[in-house]
Amino acid sequence: MSSYTYLWLLLLLLVSPVALLVAQADQPEVAQVSMPCQQVLADPTVELTADASPWEVYAPTRSFSTEHAASGTTSLGLSAGAMVGQQISIPPNLGDLFGHLSYRLATGSNGGVEQVRVELYRPGQVQVSGLITTLALLDAAEVTPGDWLQLEWHASAETLAALADYAGAAVVFVVRSLGAEGASATTTQVWLDDLRLQLCQTERSVTLRGVVQREGLPLADAHMLLSHTSATGTRVYAAARSDATGQYGFPGVEPLAEGEHYRIWYLNTPNQARMSRQLGFWAGPELRQLPEQFEVTGLDFEVGDVTLLAPAPHASIGFNHATTLALRWLPRAEPMANERHRACLYDPAYGDPQTGLPQEWCSAPLNPARDSLSVSLRNLSGFVPVPGRSYRWYVRVSSGNQYGASFHERALGLGAARTASLVPAEQTIAQRSIIPMTLEQATLSRTRKPIGTPCSAICNLQSTIVNGISPAQQADWTLMIYVAADNALSDASRAALPKRQLEALPRLAATHPRVRLVSLVDSADQAGVQICSYGPQAEPRCEQDATASSASATTLGDFIALARERYPARRTALLIIAPGNGVGELAYAETTGRAMGLRDLQAAFQSAGLGGSTRLDLVIYQVPLFGNVDVLRTTAPFAHVMVATPDQVWQMTPYERMVALLAATSERTTVAQTMVEIYATELPEERALALAAYDLSRVNELGVRLDALADALASELFSDQANVGPAFTAARDAAQVYDSSANGLLNQLATSDEPLVAAEDALRDLRGFVEHLSNAPLREGLDLRTPAAAQQLAALLLDPQSSPVLTATQRAGLSITEQPIDLSASHGLAIYFPTGERLGEQQSLSETYLYESAPDSRWAALLRLYLSRSLPNGPGGISEALPGGPRVRPGPGGLLSLNHYVYLPLVAR
Repeated sequence: MSSYTYLWLLLLLLVSPVALLVAQADQPEVAQVSMPCQQVLADPTVELTADASPWEVYAPTRSFSTEHAASGTTSLGLSAGAMVGQQISIPPNLGDLFGHLSYRLATGSNGGVEQVRVELYRPGQVQVSGLITTLALLDAAEVTPGDWLQLEWHASAETLAALADYAGAAVVFVVRSLGAEGASATTTQVWLDDLRLQLCQTERSVTLRGVVQREGLPLADAHMLLSHTSATGTRVYAAARSDATGQYGFPGVEPLAEGEHYRIWYLNTPNQARMSRQLGFWAGPELRQLPEQFEVTGLDFEVGDVTLLAPAPHASIGFNHATTLALRWLPRAEPMANERHRACLYDPAYGDPQTGLPQEWCSAPLNPARDSLSVSLRNLSGFVPVPGRSYRWYVRVSSGNQYGASFHERALGLGAARTASLVPAEQTIAQRSIIPMTLEQATLSRTRKPIGTPCSAICNLQSTIVNGISPAQQADWTLMIYVAADNALSDASRAALPKRQLEALPRLAATHPRVRLVSLVDSADQAGVQICSYGPQAEPRCEQDATASSASATTLGDFIALARERYPARRTALLIIAPGNGVGELAYAETTGRAMGLRDLQAAFQSAGLGGSTRLDLVIYQVPLFGNVDVLRTTAPFAHVMVATPDQVWQMTPYERMVALLAATSERTTVAQTMVEIYATELPEERALALAAYDLSRVNELGVRLDALADALASELFSDQANVGPAFTAARDAAQVYDSSANGLLNQLATSDEPLVAAEDALRDLRGFVEHLSNAPLREGLDLRTPAAAQQLAALLLDPQSSPVLTATQRAGLSITEQPIDLSASHGLAIYFPTGERLGEQQSLSETYLYESAPDSRWAALLRLYLSRSLPNGPGGISEALPGGPRVRPGPGGLLSLNHYVYLPLVAR
């Protein structure tokens, strides 16, 4: 994909609060961008007939098709060597130029390297000598024929400067195919649709230029923003990418009025993967006046990162003010003049009413050229750590009035000072306050287990556990129970001990012989996993595999395959009990720091032999936040119905009623819907909850309509940004929010008094969002697709016959922190929709969703555009994982402690 992917929305403005990392109580809010832009290509959706078409042929051949269209009814077909385009006018005050197209390679490709190119030629000179520049080049050798894909591009500062010499240009779309020796080869057609070019004008042609470096070397493709601050607010004025020499430019910058200023920003948001050797962001040069000359140059800076040394990620430390505990890091390879560093420690769950951000303590500034980069936590100047809480620390870098933050932050559990490494580092507010466990009670043995064992490791256990139930016996259901508890779920101070709940299974198996029960349990107090079968015999038959881990897709896939083969039944159900998060990670293993993502989950189902006509009848995700679109789309090819929650999970498995229900009926939809009711009644009436059952056969059409909406928004948030942008933001804010940060609150931080409002949750109710968007007062014009796409998706979700949500139970009540909470606007299906804030793990979740483990999707592409416009707000960064790299830990579930009195050992009662 083009190196300019997704940058055609460079002037998109989405209104959001801007509170810079250096706390400023009177920081203004973002305003609307003012540079006027327009779509300049005629017939972008290729709807006119061949005789009337403005698409001029510069080299054959061109065709039109009503069978291949990304939108509308027609698309433009080009064979190898074809060149089509249009003439455009170039104004003298050109400020920006960017565009977008949809393309589809026809099936039957000959294997050559197809190229889709967007080129600019001098007017009337569409030939080699007239080429001004290539705006975009797509090498499509790896593109799967038959799929509609997107290509976006943006003109560099050099291209804009070159176009200043011309009053017009020819925009030409080219298809080429190169054989093995570089000669032209025959190829099938490429279909193009939604060909758009945005041209922006400005009143003045002052250009800001500079060079961005990393560790003293030019940094290419750096994402740069120019912000403008006035008395009415701060807005993103323009955006750019640095070239191969690290140079960037902002042309056409308007004059400054009294009291206004510009600031240049670097954001670590590349097109593909983030670079952890670079700072998370850098608030660069600030300009409070502009000279009259054509250019301002020398706006250079360095974005190389610091290296965090100690304590290690997710360390747990016994602590008091006499403890000698230091935060240590390494300096940057190429520091800037007068550079200073501060170590900062903050509480992600508790707010500071004075700043509107999490409570934070920062050290005095250190000079990396002479000072030891180590800060003692012996005296935190009024910041009092609470035993059992998980904190975060990072390094803030500054040079004069420029500043930035380390790419990584690290979690740090601080407990009462006794011995180190005993206090759990990850707990929600409710778990910290409701269960006051001692350090000795929290201590569990830890045995390191490798990830990714071969099938034989589990499959060889067959000879022992198959004797639990004779294959000759008739069975209505096989219930496979997968307990991934090598984490907080094995800790009596943090969870309800699912292993103890399994003690009811032998009795239930004997009571309901037509329901076969098989379990796999991975816990922190045992090596590897234990697989058990439960039959008419008095005791379960179990065997241990000391090498397997429940965080491995191989382990899950082998368990499903083994259970289906050795315990056949008319219906099969899979119950997964595990930590999880809002971007589809689950089954976190504390001893290895690993977890499964959605791609791993998909691989597990495939390796188990599922897919096509072979599907599980029911999947129950007893996993936090798994009632979301991405989990549905991942699970749909492998199961018929599903039960999950878009919010924090219950962790009380109702085995008694669950097994009795399976014994009573084999109708899977009835089972799924009734299971929602069973789980709901396990919680006290005053507790807020959101649970749902889903028909996975309806997920494909949901995905089609969601993709259409994401494509429309990606095309039109800029082309009619003053119209679509505010509607998009308002619909997001109006939709029900779910507790993705697991702090027991909705978009709030706890304080000693009333909770502090903070946009720190990143899951929204999908139906609520599209309902508000479809009802937004969008004016007609510019051939908008967003209103129709939103209405079509809303119609699907509102119709009980087409919505994947079979039933949803939502209830307002109290949160797990005893605060009132309202989930009455929940419709049971969430979508990952971050605000761009550096709060509530949103940075880490977005990192995982966009660059790590979540499947690619049109929605993810839209989010990349959206997040690329968000200026830093809050102290959060990318959480560093134990094995290295960025990762947020999946949480064990926010309702763990509601019935803790049932499960705590006697000494803790």
